[in-house]
Amino acid sequence: MIIICKNIIYIYIITMQIKYHDLPFGAQLLLWTSRLSINGSCRTNPNKYDLINLAYEKVGIEKGSILLNNFLFFLKKMKILNLQPICSQCLTQIELNLIYCINEHMKEKINNEYFIKMWCLDNVEEHFTNSAKSLAIAFKNANLNTNIDLHSKSFLHEGQLYELNNTLH
Repeated sequence: MIIICKNIIYIYIITMQIKYHDLPFGAQLLLWTSRLSINGSCRTNPNKYDLINLAYEKVGIEKGSILLNNFLFFLKKMKILNLQPICSQCLTQIELNLIYCINEHMKEKINNEYFIKMWCLDNVEEHFTNSAKSLAIAFKNANLNTNIDLHSKSFLHEGQLYELNNTLH
């Protein structure tokens, strides 16, 4: 004999929606230059590399486009880097992960396993770590804040109800 019970449980899931203008300046700079590097044109005058270098030079980072492109190279090669256009205000999870990655590499002890596994970079782990660390050190030396403290602001957007059905035997 099988007894089937149907339990309906409502779960309220809070989705976070972080907006570009809520980010600290360092995170905005990283995101804007990353979006420009991916979506910008090399054929304009000034081209995307000149604009990236200009932006980084304003905060005291030399050859910023080289540092940024070394960091983004492996992600572009794996075809997992799908950034939004520059004008987009709401951030995607990929963009948040870029900011978290640089923020993590600013620390003395790096926990890189999460990013290596998430982006499947096992075969280029050392090169990726070195490029991320170089960019993070440049941000740290320029006193650029990339820390997204979710507890200091309310990023709650909306809730959704989900129905779970449990069958007991």
